[in-house]
Amino acid sequence: MTEAKRRYVPMRDTRFFPAHVSPERAQAVAEFKIDIEDLTVDDLLNYYANQTFKTIMMWYFVVRDMWGEDASKEALAKFAEVAGTRRMQLWLKKFDTDAINSEQMALGQDLCHVLYGPAGLPAYAQYEGDTCVVRRTNCPWYEATKTLGLDPKLCLTYCDNSSSQYGKVQPGAKSDRPKSLPLGDPYCEHVFSGLKAAPPTDAGKVPWPDEVKD
Repeated sequence: MTEAKRRYVPMRDTRFFPAHVSPERAQAVAEFKIDIEDLTVDDLLNYYANQTFKTIMMWYFVVRDMWGEDASKEALAKFAEVAGTRRMQLWLKKFDTDAINSEQMALGQDLCHVLYGPAGLPAYAQYEGDTCVVRRTNCPWYEATKTLGLDPKLCLTYCDNSSSQYGKVQPGAKSDRPKSLPLGDPYCEHVFSGLKAAPPTDAGKVPWPDEVKD
């Protein structure tokens, strides 16, 4: 196999995009308004994919009611730090390296979002040089805060504290968030820079889908 054929091409198709039901349908399922005999496999997959994030955010209520708003935000930030650290450590282990490059970051981001199932997709990556950019129109943390009646900006507490850990695990790696759904942008954008530079290739420059084009 040639080097060119081994290069990672960021995901753009929908082969791992199951269980996409309408927001109205998902809400009806979550509120137990759909009878058992009318539930579908897509309903179940969608429900459980999103339930994980809702459950974590429900702990925000628990901590807030017991110790106050500041403590709940601190707990969410700490959870995010642990999650971000663990994620970066797993990527380094997966690629058997002490510093991943932008191509490996794109692959890792795609893999994480696929494993989130319908809660984490669609999300799209590009990579070039030492930078990987991820854009997404759906975020499980953002959706969970809205569903539970929390300030949607709370998802930024998780997101920023999680991605900021990458640079602590891999010195020099940086994360910026120039666009964000809870701040009124049409999609979230994360720019991961300061990574090892991927070998030159056009494989990482897959055009953005229309929904996340500039």
